[in-house]
Amino acid sequence: MDQFGCIDYEGQERALDLMNYSLLASTLLSFFIGFIRHDVWLAVYVFLALSALCLAAIVPPWPYLNQAKETYTWIPSRYQAALKNLQAQLDGEETGKAAK
Repeated sequence: MDQFGCIDYEGQERALDLMNYSLLASTLLSFFIGFIRHDVWLAVYVFLALSALCLAAIVPPWPYLNQAKETYTWIPSRYQAALKNLQAQLDGEETGKAAK
């Protein structure tokens, strides 16, 4: 992708998998730390810190999320062609009325 902020479909799937696994790992890790230390607030803080790390690793469009092996060729939309024809007709009518 040549636009900033866009990732390809494989990158979206990779980001979704990474989010699911990292949130699962942060949940389990924070639970076990809180259980061992007998401190619920420590578990909450660990979970929030790991969730913030997950957020920073996944939400921005990092280059590792944009590594498609092939480019996609999209089929032209019939709607866009019809819209261009209609716009050309309307432009022609407006110039024709202005000339009269």
